[in-house]
Amino acid sequence: MILGETRFKDDAETDIAPFRAVLLGLFFVSVGLRVDLSVIVPNAGLVAGFVTALIVGKGLIVFALARLLREPTEVAARTGAILAHGGEFGLLILTLALSQNVISEKIGQPLLGAIVISMIFAAFLINANGRLFGSASQG
Repeated sequence: MILGETRFKDDAETDIAPFRAVLLGLFFVSVGLRVDLSVIVPNAGLVAGFVTALIVGKGLIVFALARLLREPTEVAARTGAILAHGGEFGLLILTLALSQNVISEKIGQPLLGAIVISMIFAAFLINANGRLFGSASQG
């Protein structure tokens, strides 16, 4: 952070970039190891419900907030689609809650699976959001 405000900022970013990728990979591996397929597979219906609720619910909330900020409907819809997935912060909080027994494995594991699946869907939603919401210029 200290170097970020100096003329050495670009050098620091270049030097740190490989470690950033390694640490990001380590984060996803550690979360992946926390997923218990023996709980998720038998509860596939619950997981699918969580995925649907997460993507639709969060997408609608982001859409409504963007419209409240007077963004055009198309921009709000595309923003909602792009941000509809669970995200790394959700994984982090849920993994922490599971490790501290704040939430039971019976509900936590299907939620964890739902967040991971929503993040997989995010790539497709981001790629197709222009076609889904009628944009002439696809981003």
